[in-house]
Amino acid sequence: MMTLDALNEKIGERVRNKPALALGVAFLFGLFVGWFILGWGIAPVKWTNAAPQHLEPSWRQDYLRMVISDYIHTGNAELAKIRYKGLGDAAQSTLIAVERDPGYLPLEAVQRFQNEVASTVQAEAAAGTSGGTSLARYALLCLLALFIIGALAYLILRARSRGLSYKTKAEAKAEAAQAAGYTAEEFSTGPISAYTTTYELGNDFFDESFSIDSATGEFLGEAGISISEGIGSQPKKVYAFEVWLFDKSDIRTETIVLATPEAAADEALRQRLEVRGQIVEAQPQQQLVLETERLRADIFVRECECESDADGQYFKRLTVEFRIFQKTPTEAVETPGPEADAPEGLSF
Repeated sequence: MMTLDALNEKIGERVRNKPALALGVAFLFGLFVGWFILGWGIAPVKWTNAAPQHLEPSWRQDYLRMVISDYIHTGNAELAKIRYKGLGDAAQSTLIAVERDPGYLPLEAVQRFQNEVASTVQAEAAAGTSGGTSLARYALLCLLALFIIGALAYLILRARSRGLSYKTKAEAKAEAAQAAGYTAEEFSTGPISAYTTTYELGNDFFDESFSIDSATGEFLGEAGISISEGIGSQPKKVYAFEVWLFDKSDIRTETIVLATPEAAADEALRQRLEVRGQIVEAQPQQQLVLETERLRADIFVRECECESDADGQYFKRLTVEFRIFQKTPTEAVETPGPEADAPEGLSF
C-alpha cells in the first residue's frame, strides 16, 4: 500500500514534469469545489433587498402596472422615474409587455407613461447619465481576473519546473561576489551578472540564455546553455550541452561542449562534437571559464547526475551557474579569474 509520503512525492513529480496539466487539473478542481459544492450546496447565494429587475417577468409587469397607476393619480414624474429605473435592463421589455396587456389600466395611461416618463429615462440612458454596471460587465471582469491569475500561476510553475533563479542585478552581484570570496574593496570588480539554471530529464526544449548588461545599462552580450545532442524521444536522452558566451564588441561566440563521461570518451562522438567547441567531461563542483575581448564567464557545475541504459549514458539533472565579469580596458585577454578566492570544493 502506498504511503502518504510516497503519494506526495509522486504527485510532486507529476507537477514538475507536466506543470501545464497540473495547473489545468487544479483549476478545474477549484472551479468544481467553489462553484458547485460551495456556491450551490454548502453556501448558496441568498438574495436580500432585491431590486424589481430580479423579479420573475410576470411580477415585473405587475410592478410596472402599479408604478403607472400611481403616476397617473399623483403626477410625480421624478418618483416614477426612480421606480421605472428599478427594472434595470428589463425596463423596456417589461413596458412593451404591459402595452400589449395593460390589464386593469387604460391603454392611454400606459402610453402617457411611455411619453412622459419612460422616454425621458431612455434619453438619459443614451446620454450616459443613467448609471449602473450590468451583470455582463461583472462576469467579464471576473473572467479577465481568472485569466490573469491563471497566466501568472502557469508562469510561476513553468519557471519552477525549469529550475530558473532570477535576481536583480544588485542582488546577483552582491551574492556572487560574496560566494566567490571578494572583500569589500574588491566588490567593485565582482560579477556584473549571475544566473542559475537547471535541466531535468524530460525538458526536451531546454534552451536558456540571458542578456549581459553593464552597470550603466549598456548591452554587452549574452550567455547561455542549450541541448547540443541527444538520442531517442519523449523524453530525449541528452548527452551533450553547449555552454556559450557572446561578446558584442568581439562579434564572436566562445563555446564549451559539456558532455557525459561516456560521450566524452567516445571517439566517434568527440569528432562530431568538437566542431562546436572544446569538449569537457561534466563533473559535479567543477569550474569552467569562457573569455572574450571584454567579458569573462565563470561557469560552475553545481549538480550533475547521469544515468545509463541500452542507448548509452545521458544527463538526468544538470545545474549550471554563470558569473559574468566585465574586463577593464587595461586587462589582457588572458585575465586570471578569482581561482584563489573560489569556494572550497571546486576543481579547476
